[in-house]
Amino acid sequence: MPPKKNTAKKRAAGGSAQRIGAPLGSPPASPAPAFRQVSVELELPIESHSVVVQRPNIFFVCLSCHTQSTLGASPAPYFGFYHDKPPAQGGQAVLPQFLRLNGKFEVASCTLLSSTPIAVIHFIIGAHDEVITPVPLLSSYLQHFFPNGGYMYLEVVFSVATHKQIDEYTRMQEARVAELTQHLGRTGRAFVFFSNHSEQDSGWLFAGKVKGKFIAMSVSQVLCTVLRPYASTLKGAHMVFLVCGSVLEYEDPFVELKDAILELMVASAVIFSATRFQPLVATNFLLAMAELVIVEHLDLRKAFPTLLSLSSRLGQHSKVILMTLDLAADSPRLLVTTFARAHPQTQPWGVEVPAQCPTCGSTNSWSEKVAVLAFDESEDVDARDRATVASYLYSCTYPDCGKNQGAPPHKISINKPPGSILNVGRGKTNNWFQSPSTIFPPPASVPPSSVSSASFDTQDKRASSSDGNHSVLISLIPSMSDWYNSFEEILAEYKDDFLEAKDPESTRRRQVLRTVRDAIVELQETQDNPVDVPKALKRAIRRYYFQFITDEDDRQAEEEILEGDEERDQSGVSPEEREVNARPKEAFFYKKKLIDWDVALKLFKQEIDDYDKEEQRKMGVPHSIKYRTGHARRWFNNMTSAQRKEVEEARDKWNEEGAPPESQAIYRKRNLKKTLENFSEEIRRTMG
Repeated sequence: MPPKKNTAKKRAAGGSAQRIGAPLGSPPASPAPAFRQVSVELELPIESHSVVVQRPNIFFVCLSCHTQSTLGASPAPYFGFYHDKPPAQGGQAVLPQFLRLNGKFEVASCTLLSSTPIAVIHFIIGAHDEVITPVPLLSSYLQHFFPNGGYMYLEVVFSVATHKQIDEYTRMQEARVAELTQHLGRTGRAFVFFSNHSEQDSGWLFAGKVKGKFIAMSVSQVLCTVLRPYASTLKGAHMVFLVCGSVLEYEDPFVELKDAILELMVASAVIFSATRFQPLVATNFLLAMAELVIVEHLDLRKAFPTLLSLSSRLGQHSKVILMTLDLAADSPRLLVTTFARAHPQTQPWGVEVPAQCPTCGSTNSWSEKVAVLAFDESEDVDARDRATVASYLYSCTYPDCGKNQGAPPHKISINKPPGSILNVGRGKTNNWFQSPSTIFPPPASVPPSSVSSASFDTQDKRASSSDGNHSVLISLIPSMSDWYNSFEEILAEYKDDFLEAKDPESTRRRQVLRTVRDAIVELQETQDNPVDVPKALKRAIRRYYFQFITDEDDRQAEEEILEGDEERDQSGVSPEEREVNARPKEAFFYKKKLIDWDVALKLFKQEIDDYDKEEQRKMGVPHSIKYRTGHARRWFNNMTSAQRKEVEEARDKWNEEGAPPESQAIYRKRNLKKTLENFSEEIRRTMG
C-alpha cells in the first residue's frame, strides 16, 4: 500500500475558532426583537453505521489507496469500509451508499502525501556563513508539513583538510548518525544538500582551512571522507550539490562525482553548471522540488520539467544536470541528462548566442534569426515533404561591421543539437531544452571476455590509469598476425606459468617472459624461412598472454605496464634518460622538500609546453603566459599512471640525493662567507 495521506495541513488564512456575538468585556447588547424559531433537522450519521465500521473484521481503505488502485483501471465509487478484505480481493462494501467528499484538492497535485519520517541533511564547508544557501529557508518551509513530528533538520559542518580534522569529524558524527538512523527507521527518506566551493583550475573541492587558507582535494577524497559516516542513510536519498560548475568542466572530477553517487546508491542527484554558481538563484527550484518530490512522492525525473518551468531565472544563470539511478540494467548505472534554458533569440536549443560581435565588438547587434529548413522526403508521393528547422542564422546589424577588415558584416550559424524542447511551461521566453540522456558508466563496446584466441586481428583497448585520470590507446594484440601462429606451441606451453604468477612485477613472471622469448628466438634461428617477430618481442608476448587474464586486478596492473611501454615507444625516451636530462643542477631548487608538482614541471616540461600551445590555439588567443599555469595544472591532474609513477620515483630520488655533488660544492663555495659570518654571530651570542 502507498503511504497514507498526511493529516497535516499547510498554514492558510482560514481555520476554526469560537464564535461570539460581541467583543469580550463590552457592555451588554440591547435585547434583540422577538423572532419565530424555525426547526431545522440536521443530517446526522446513522448510529448503526458508526457501530458497524468499528467491528474488528472491517477493512478500511483510505482515499489515497483507493485513488491509486483505480489509476489506469475502471473508475469505482469510494465506500471506504469493506468486509474482511479490500475490494480488489473481493471485499464487500459495509455502507449502503458511497462516502461523500466534502472538500476539494486545492494545493496538492495529487492525493498521495508523505507520512514517513523525513530528514534534511545539509553538508556545508567550514562555517555557517561560508556558503550562502537557501537550505535553512527550505527547512523552515518543510517542517510545517510535519506538525506532529517526523521531520528532522541536520546541519553537518565539515573541515577535513588534515588527518587530525578527519579524525575529529568522524568521531563527532557517530552520535549524530545514530540519532538520524533512529529517526528515519526503516521507511524514512533523506533530502541531502552538499554546499561547497570548487577550485576553478582543477575542479577539485575545498576540504577545509589550514592556517586560515582553504585547501582543495580531489572530489573522490572529499566526498568519501565527508559522506562515508552517513552512507547507510544516504541510500535512496535525493541529493543536490550546491557547488560551482568547475566540477563539471574537467572530466576526472565529474567522473569521480558520478562514481561516488553510484557507490552511495543515491536515488537522484542534481548539480548546476554555472562557473560561479549562486545557490540563492535556485530557491524556487529547490522549494518546488521539496514539495513535489519529498512531500508528494512524485517521481523526480517525471516532475523535472515542471520544476524547471517554475524556475525561469535559474535558466539564465545555469544549466541543470539531473542524474538518476537506474537499477533495471544488469548492474547499477546513472542516467545523466542536461537541461538548458532555450530562448528563441538569445539561446536557441540551449546554445548561447555570443553577447558581442567578434568582428566589430558591438553588443546587442544581432538581427532577428533566420531559420534554415531541412526537408524530409515523404514516402507518399502525394504527401508534402516535412520541413524542420536545422539551424538559425544571425547577422550583425552594425552598419560599419567588417569595413575595417574589408569584409561583409559578421554572420553566425547555430545548428540544432540532438534533443527536444520540453512541453511543460512553454512560453515565449521560458522554454527548456533537454539533451539526450547518457549512461554512466558507458557500456563497453567489446567486453574483455569476448576476446578469444580465435580472433587474432589487431584489437585496441582504451586502458585507464589506476586513478582514472587519463587514458591512452594501447594495442593488446600485436599487429604482426603471423608470428604467434608459428610459435603457438611454445606460447601454449608457458601460458599457465605466466597466469599463475599474478604479480606482474614479480621475478617469476619476468622469468617466464624471458624463457618464452629465448625459446622463440632459438626456434626462429633454425627455420629455413624465418618468420618475422616483433622488435619488442618480450612485450609482444606479454600482450598475447593478456587476453587470457581473468582477474581484474591483474588485468589492470598489466594494462598499466603495457601503457607505460606504449608511451615510451611514442616518446623514444626511457624514464631513466628523462630523469637524468630533466634533473635541475641549481642547488637552491632542493632547499625545500620537493612535491609531485615541482618534479612534473621539470620532468615533462616539453609535454606541458606542447599542451599549453595546443590549448591556446583552440582558444583562438595569442600565445600568453597567463594561461600556462592553468593548462599546466590541467595536464598535471590528467597524468597517466605511468607518468605519475615516473614523477614519484624521481621525487623520491631527488629528495634523497639533493643537488648534484658539483652543484653542492659551488653552492657551498659561493655561500661560504655568509655561512662563516652566521656561525661567528651565533658563537658571539651564545658564548660572549
